[in-house]
Order: sequence, then C-alpha cells, then structure tokens
Amino acid sequence: IKAVAAMSSWTNFYTPIYGNNTKRVYWDGLLWFGSIVGTGSPEAAKMKETYEAIRNNDWAKIHDYTDIRSPIFLFDRYAAHKPAILLSQNMSDILFPVTDVWHFFDHLQTPKKMNLQPGIHGTAEINDMFTPGKDKVWDDAIEWFERWLGPNPPDHFQESSEVQVNLDDKSVYEAATTAGLIKDTHRYYLNSSRNERFGELTSEAPATGDHRIKSGKDSGIVSGLPVVGPLLNQVQKFRPKIKSKNINTDQAAIFELMVPDDDFRLIGIPKVKLNVRAEGAQALAIVHLFRVERGDKWKLISMTPYTLRDFNASEVQTIEFDLYGAFESFHAGDKLVMAIDTYDPEFQIPSNDFQIDIETAGES
Repeated sequence: IKAVAAMSSWTNFYTPIYGNNTKRVYWDGLLWFGSIVGTGSPEAAKMKETYEAIRNNDWAKIHDYTDIRSPIFLFDRYAAHKPAILLSQNMSDILFPVTDVWHFFDHLQTPKKMNLQPGIHGTAEINDMFTPGKDKVWDDAIEWFERWLGPNPPDHFQESSEVQVNLDDKSVYEAATTAGLIKDTHRYYLNSSRNERFGELTSEAPATGDHRIKSGKDSGIVSGLPVVGPLLNQVQKFRPKIKSKNINTDQAAIFELMVPDDDFRLIGIPKVKLNVRAEGAQALAIVHLFRVERGDKWKLISMTPYTLRDFNASEVQTIEFDLYGAFESFHAGDKLVMAIDTYDPEFQIPSNDFQIDIETAGES
C-alpha cells in the first residue's frame, strides 16, 4: 500500500466503544444488532461477547475486540513501509472523536497530512458529494493520490508533515505539525466562589468553592446532536435550544469566560482535570464546551463523557482526560462556557441515582 486517504475514521477503536468508561448508545446497539443478524458466524460471536463485556465492564475483553482493529497498534508497520497517509476528520465527530486522530497523527512516522473541517460523522464528505462547488474533501483526497501515485512521486522514505484546520468562519490554519498550529496555551480554573448562578473560568486558582450536581434529565444543557444522527443527518452547525435562564444549576455546573477580543480562538485538544466526590454506585459527568454569542445564542464546540466506577464515596476522586477536540473562533463579547451535567441521549446513563460534588478550590 503506497497511499491512503482515511475519512471520518477511527484510530483507537476502544474510545468509541468504551472511552472514559462510558457506554455509547449507538455502539452498544450496533454490537447487539450485529450479533443477532450474524448468528452462527465467528464475527457475530465476537460481537456478542464484546456486547456482554461492555455490560459487565470487562475492560480486558473489550480490548481484545478493539485493539486488533485499532491503527494505533500498527505504528511499527507504518514506520517500516512508509505509506503516505491523509487523515480527513470532522471536528465534532462523536462516533470517532478527533482527539484520537490528532494523537495518532502526532506519532506517525510516514509522509502524512491531516485535514480537519466542521461537521459530525461523515457530514463533510456527504455534503461535498451532493453540493455543487463544495467538494474540498474529495478534491484533497484526489490530489493526495495524484501526488503519491503519479509518475514522479516524492520519496516515501523522506518523512513530510502537513496539517490544515478549516473553521466554521472560513478561516484556515496551516502548519507542518499540530504543535505549530498553537500559538499559546492557557490554564483556566473552575471558580464557583462568586454569588452568582454561574461560575467563572479564571486564570488564578480560587481558594474555596464547590458545586454539587445531581443526576437527572432536566439540566437545561443539551448538545443538539440527534441520537445516531451522524449516520442520518447532515448537520454542520449545532445550535442547541439552550436558554441561560432555564438552566437548572442543581443538575448542571456552568463556568464562563468573557472573551476579550476577536483574536481568541480554540485549536487543539484541551485537557480537563476535576476533583470530585461522587455518591451512587456509578456516576456520569458530561463536559461540554460552548461558544455563547450575544443574544444568548449557544453553539456546541465539544462534548466528552466520563463515568466514575468503583469509587469510595468518602474520598476525593481526581479524573483527568482529553476533551474531544476544540476548534472555534470567537468575537469580543462572546463567552466560552464549560458546562458539566449528567445526561445526554448519546451516552448510556447509570441506572442508579447519583450526585457529584465538583471541588473548585484551586484543583479543578
């Protein structure tokens, strides 16, 4: 294999199946359906075994199924054979999060290029197929094959690297590496110490503070993504029906940052660290990032779940994880909002009631 163009693909199959200890409604159903339809075949038996392993939280058996299907375990082969690899990924893909593709690209030792564009699973490709004048995704793939399979291709054993990020506002950012895209990094602390319904994202750690949220479906925070929507709907901009006045702060913790100028943007993979106490057999926290424009117009940037299991309710738990990417431009007066709640129909919620205390005294 001399050249590859991968669109809306996975690089670590464990993440969509059971990433951050969280079951996905789509994949759970797909494994169950495949095991029924293919009854009697070895692959159906494996799907059934994996479906049961997910229900029983059997990480070892889940890895048995996902690891052999994950390109991240083939780096030695890529390094030896040097195929030219183009990765084209939609930045809000929940089925196959861009986070894994980003890290995979960083570790590839081949001629490589990564293009990131707005959309969820498959939407940029579908849109480009049927919308006249919008065929960039496919044009880039054709150009890649012509470059590497043409009569005078570059040397495969001379590593090269290109990254291109296309944001919703039509701005384009290019660099040789992912690190080259990032001009600066910041750390923001969750601060719930002010006497307001919503907390803040601050550059200095607060001395005190916490916010308790309990399980439930009425937080007022919604992603705007339809269940199994990535396969059925063409969605480019996610405008969930959220009103600040309707947010239930018993079920959602909100932290805001007022954007100072038009040069503020997010490009990359944010990391989150939360110090929490949880009560209940299991507890699910869903971290959303939103851009909120003037007039209380909310736009989803990213959504990432994390399920706590086998914890001691009397002890503080520290959880650290990557968000599923953050790629967005802002204007002065917009707000960057982190919203943490406990429910979204994309994920399987614990059957038990639970509550989560988020400690905001300088550690989260």
